Amino acid sequence: MKIFAWFAGVDPERLAAHRSTSRYLVVAFGMVLGLVTGPIVALAMGSYAYGSLPPSFGDAPRLLTAIGIGSAWMMAIWTIDRALIISSDAVSADRRVLLAAGFALRMGLAGILASIFAGQLVQLLYSKMLDTTAQHLALDLREHDAERLAQLHGVPAVRKEVAALEAKAAELVEQQKTIPVWILDKFTGADQCEKQARQLAIRVNRDPTPGGWQAVAKKNAACRKLRADAVHDRDEYLQEVQVRITENAELLHAAHGRADTAIGNMIADRQKVDAGTEAGYSSISAREIAFEQLQTDHPEIRTTARLWWGALLILELLPVLLKMMSRNNPVAAEAQADLAEGAAQHRIRVKRLQGLEISTARVLARGDVPQSVDAVTAEYTVAMSHLTSFGQLVARIVQEHQRQRDVGRAHPALAFHLDAAFAEAVASALGSSPRQGPFSMAAE
Repeated sequence: MKIFAWFAGVDPERLAAHRSTSRYLVVAFGMVLGLVTGPIVALAMGSYAYGSLPPSFGDAPRLLTAIGIGSAWMMAIWTIDRALIISSDAVSADRRVLLAAGFALRMGLAGILASIFAGQLVQLLYSKMLDTTAQHLALDLREHDAERLAQLHGVPAVRKEVAALEAKAAELVEQQKTIPVWILDKFTGADQCEKQARQLAIRVNRDPTPGGWQAVAKKNAACRKLRADAVHDRDEYLQEVQVRITENAELLHAAHGRADTAIGNMIADRQKVDAGTEAGYSSISAREIAFEQLQTDHPEIRTTARLWWGALLILELLPVLLKMMSRNNPVAAEAQADLAEGAAQHRIRVKRLQGLEISTARVLARGDVPQSVDAVTAEYTVAMSHLTSFGQLVARIVQEHQRQRDVGRAHPALAFHLDAAFAEAVASALGSSPRQGPFSMAAE
């Protein structure tokens, strides 16, 4: 009961003087603050801290750090709410605006923190879906970075060049396999010429004549010339195609070199970028972005987050709300009466001091008062000088008495005479000191 009374900001002795109904009203919001609001905000802040710390921090250090942060935040909320509960009794009925302003500030803080805590709790509830969404976003980011790096290093251009040269190489190979029609026509003409030459030779063999053999010789010479021209054109064509294949192969080899260099540079840069993306995958900002995307894709998660936010907001404000609704209980009324009485007494003292200050100013304004003050000051100075001289005399007497006692110890036979002589000397010294009348301003 005492600890709950402490949370409520009420003296247990004062609480014990009231009936049980009044005590329960006070203990109610003390119990809520100590047993409900405190543990809930500690759990919420602890879970937020645990989720915010990177996994590389380690499970045990993350847990211990989260427990410490949650406990510290619980103590802070206890302090703030207890201060609001105690100070609410100091606000009079005609100044409810101040009380409303304090409650509004607490509600704003509770709203912000409840939003943060609710989001973290929902992230823990949907952690698997959140991890999947974060991975997809990270993959999308990697693809975008890969495209950007490829454009930066000119990979698409060199790949396009390589593809064009490979297509041209395939085309040249096909050209090398296929003889043009005009060259084939020459071979066809040579074949027809040779066929005609053979037919002519058959006829001449049947009826040989010198002119016939000359005609066969001329025909064969013409056929050989046609075939030689066809072979020359074919070889020349194939040689030209081979030269073009060789040139294209050199260009293709150079293009492959440029492509390999560009791709190697891109891969090296991409490894660095991917390492940064992997490091930022589990960061707070990345998970917040993934959580926003997850809420957009799944509206029911946003609804759950809002419900958690409302529940945490109510639980955080519940002690203050109970205090505001129970301001008419006898314990609060007694506290307000004590505060009002103290304030009234303070105002009376202030009024008295103000009146005394006014009276003093009026007295000092009189013409004879400064002269009286100067006279009293002079008398006081003279009196202080006499007191100073007497103090010096007493100190000298004490010093001489110590010397007399030392001599008496050294010469016991003379101790009696020394004591008598010292007493006579002291009496003579005190009797010869000037006597001053009583201080005239002592009564004043």
